[in-house]
Amino acid sequence: MGRRTTGSPAIMDRKESGNAYELGCRLVKGPRLTVLPDTAGDKCAIGLSPTPSGRKGTHSKARQADKQSLNIVQINTSGISNKKTELGKLFNTHSIHVALLQETQHRNTDLHMTGYTPHPCKCKNCQEIVTYIRNDTHGEVKANSVAQPTDILEATVWFQDRKYTILNIYNPPANNYNPAHLNDAEFHQTILAGDFNGHSPLWGYKDHNKTGEALENISHTTNLIILQDRHSPPTLLHRAHNTLSRPDLTILSSDLHHKHNIQVLDDIGSDHLPILTTLHEPCSRKFERKSRWNFKKANWCRFKETTDNLLMAIKPTGDDPNLLCSQITEGILKAAADCIPRGCRKAKLQAFLEHKY
Repeated sequence: MGRRTTGSPAIMDRKESGNAYELGCRLVKGPRLTVLPDTAGDKCAIGLSPTPSGRKGTHSKARQADKQSLNIVQINTSGISNKKTELGKLFNTHSIHVALLQETQHRNTDLHMTGYTPHPCKCKNCQEIVTYIRNDTHGEVKANSVAQPTDILEATVWFQDRKYTILNIYNPPANNYNPAHLNDAEFHQTILAGDFNGHSPLWGYKDHNKTGEALENISHTTNLIILQDRHSPPTLLHRAHNTLSRPDLTILSSDLHHKHNIQVLDDIGSDHLPILTTLHEPCSRKFERKSRWNFKKANWCRFKETTDNLLMAIKPTGDDPNLLCSQITEGILKAAADCIPRGCRKAKLQAFLEHKY
């Protein structure tokens, strides 16, 4: 009984054209067969894999920068159901580690984003804010209901052996923001970001409101710094009044101020523009240990003889004392290199148990 031929139509066409082979059979000696584009789906059946495309290491620099920079994006999405594709592209393009979304309207929406874990606010009167954390970034999120009806999701994120506190905040326009959750005067590795709806001339408004005054008071009495000012790019287009404003704010503790970068990104279909905040972590510095002179093992008789010969060979010429000084220094160092070994080690401390009584 002959062996039965099986396979997909694309593979059957190969067999009929003379390049016949079957799963489990040894191929005829000859050049290696490659999978055509139309048969890429049958690579498992024929035991072949598609050739990887693109240059090796094209994104190596981007990956290296990604390892040393914490990327945080904030945006009022005005509904997430029809913007998941745009958000996924934005997350991938900018290597986002933490995403802070407000007004997602996610009650009946699947929040799944490939490579990210969603942490939605589940408060009863929540304005539907969500914090996304990338799966390779360790973090945990909890709701903070102290300032209700202001919605706050507090995330604790560990990145590059550092602990960050990241607050996703949405304050409704009709509500006066109460910073009761900020009990300290000094904060470390802390980021507050979101849609505050606060008005203040400090970031470009012509009027004040209670929320704006509260935010100004925070910046004056703590080490928290508001990054936006009246020259920052506006992030909201108010369609009814056709005006531009900055209700979306980013606030950092002073220890992060010197190593941040902030930019407003392109529109993704919301009336608010995304804001990307990048925190650059300094590379760990490696100090080269310099060897020391081991004077205990120096040959001082030879050193004396060598320095005498080198210094006697110096003939002062001209009136330049700097030249004479450099020649003498060079002679002494040369004699030291020949007569004094280097690589002195620290004295070994004797263990307590080795003492004899």
